[in-house]
Amino acid sequence: LSGASESDRPMWSWIVSSEEYTEQYHTVYQQFITEYFDSGKFEKEYDRVVNMIREYVEKDPSAIYSVSQFDTATARLKQFCLLRAESIKKQILAYAEQVGFEADVFQSNHEGDLIDRIHASRENYCGAVINAGAFTHYSYALRDAIACVQIPYVEVHMSNIHAREEFRHSSVIAPVCVGQIAGFGKTSYFLGIEALKELYHG
Repeated sequence: LSGASESDRPMWSWIVSSEEYTEQYHTVYQQFITEYFDSGKFEKEYDRVVNMIREYVEKDPSAIYSVSQFDTATARLKQFCLLRAESIKKQILAYAEQVGFEADVFQSNHEGDLIDRIHASRENYCGAVINAGAFTHYSYALRDAIACVQIPYVEVHMSNIHAREEFRHSSVIAPVCVGQIAGFGKTSYFLGIEALKELYHG
């Protein structure tokens, strides 16, 4: 994808030719980086979207790609995204070790699993960095769990939630976290770790 001209990326050119499609693209992309960390969920959703688009390619392949080109390109993109998600996890663990912490990365799309993990953190960790995804905006259960454990939690988001839809501007967990970092991509996690280091070492 990177380094290719628009003429080599006809689907991208088609998307950015429409303001509506461009906005939808960025919304879906932001959802991926903030809510689809788990590869199982990502693969299912990715396959659903690809199959939906493929119907249009089959009807008029000359408009975007041939069916064969579409299948090849989407398979490569899927593999790239899966590798990137795994790479970010490894980078987070490596960064934590570099600044003197032992760390775990835990991801779940289930609120109950997250609550259980937060309660367990009181005994196992000196602090935590949390990206609560969509739960950020409405899960008072997560808020109560964080308030209960009495260790510092840093709220992070890869996208700038204040530049997105209005309902995302509000975080119900922010008042029980020591701070919020948003909008720096994967670096948000590293900044969260740095914040914990400063808090821990004073």
